[in-house]
Amino acid sequence: MRDKTINKLFGDAVILWQIEDIFGMIVPHDSGVKWTNQVGGTACRHPIVEGMYVPLPREWLVENSIENEWGCGPGEGLGEYNRAVAERFLEKNPELRKRFKFDKNFMESAGEAWVPVIVDAPEDEILKAFHGNSAVITYENSD
Repeated sequence: MRDKTINKLFGDAVILWQIEDIFGMIVPHDSGVKWTNQVGGTACRHPIVEGMYVPLPREWLVENSIENEWGCGPGEGLGEYNRAVAERFLEKNPELRKRFKFDKNFMESAGEAWVPVIVDAPEDEILKAFHGNSAVITYENSD
């Protein structure tokens, strides 16, 4: 049974930060299942996305190069900020860089453990079904 405060804050969303050593992507779509994670380093944001969670091989995540990246408020500069965060993250993780590219249409703030991408892996056994889809890469937040 979940705590009443958690239910009030996150409703029926699956709380990913309660799962040890999490690493995967959320592909947004109308699934009836919502996901949340603690993101943004010490900012401890908790965005919620409806879609499908897909675990990814842990060895693809080499370095958390955006540790404590809090995020950006809405408005001008959000797109440039998101691009910089995603590119810095993908640059340090070559296996991810081979399979994903920055999602320029992402309209929320990127940050640590919340990286907007497009799946770009038509031949990859794990990802080919999602090729061309937007996704958010998420993992255990450093906080």
